[in-house]
Amino acid sequence: MIRVLGIGPSESHFMTKRVFDKIKNSDIIIGGKRNIDMVLGEMDISGKDIYFISKDLDHMKSYIDDNIDKDICILASGDPLVYGIGSYILRNFERESLDLEPGISSIQYAFSRFGLDMNDLYITSCHGRDLDMEFLLVHDKVAMVTDRKYGPIELARDLYNMQGNYMMYIGNRLGYKDEVLIEASPQLVKNIDVEFDLAVVILMRKAGKI
Repeated sequence: MIRVLGIGPSESHFMTKRVFDKIKNSDIIIGGKRNIDMVLGEMDISGKDIYFISKDLDHMKSYIDDNIDKDICILASGDPLVYGIGSYILRNFERESLDLEPGISSIQYAFSRFGLDMNDLYITSCHGRDLDMEFLLVHDKVAMVTDRKYGPIELARDLYNMQGNYMMYIGNRLGYKDEVLIEASPQLVKNIDVEFDLAVVILMRKAGKI
């Protein structure tokens, strides 16, 4: 069985007991170094095989195929099906062989921290893709997972140049002790002196003109 487990946005206290138990009972743990280090801090995983995820996902697939008769846990930051590893696993393995366990996504966490509802939300990501700003501006409420190449400042500049009338809610390092929450207009954010690291941005359209 291939178990794709959402472990939450940051620290181990976001992991559910179901996820904890499935990791504990597994034969193989697959994940990024940060996620595996987090598990190491919570339980004894000696005797289990560990596979560190790299950019070569085809190699990971081959490794899973070679060990398909074992109980395999794949650790996914946040929720595995919100711009996570779960989409790749669903494309490459039979659904009957999968056990998908949801987790709290960074987007969900950001909405809770800012006290905003997620109704009628458009979710997108700029990872490895060109952002369609015209399509984005059609929506009144947007959540975006950003990266180091295109982060909140770059988005704010584009919004300002295209006269996008939004309030920006930015969550950086969500769930960690150095978490940063910012609520500001694109005009202010585009000149802000902050180094963002995989931030989540929520856009809420404001009433009236800019």
